[in-house]
Amino acid sequence: MEPFSILSAACNVIDLLGKAAKCVVTFKELCDSADGITKNHEILSEAAQTMGAVAADLNRVPTGFLFMKHGDQLRAAASQCAEVSQKLRDDLERCRVVGGGKLSAIKATFRHILKKNDIQKLQDQLESCRRDINTMVSADALYVGL
Repeated sequence: MEPFSILSAACNVIDLLGKAAKCVVTFKELCDSADGITKNHEILSEAAQTMGAVAADLNRVPTGFLFMKHGDQLRAAASQCAEVSQKLRDDLERCRVVGGGKLSAIKATFRHILKKNDIQKLQDQLESCRRDINTMVSADALYVGL
């Protein structure tokens, strides 16, 4: 074999071992968890729940009460935030260990790995919604204050 082929094969083996180690860590964390979800997913689920509640509260404000300049845009961002928050919570719930035992934890570990990119995209979207809402509320607070 050529030196670069050997180096490439070694890098692939190291990468595979790294991914296997992450799987084992996730499996261990799921097995040790009392509620069947990783600590990171628990924190993310709580944040998604909070953002969903904030978005729902913004959507419940009567139209006449929103004397803000960006009221319609704020409602649209809140609706999008509520939708993304619900999708994120659904995906996180699918990664939860259902029942007990090692087999359930193995299945949850694979779901965790398969949903990782989707969860990251939804997390980024939720953060974008949060920034949009914060920006509009801040701009309107300045507008009303003038």
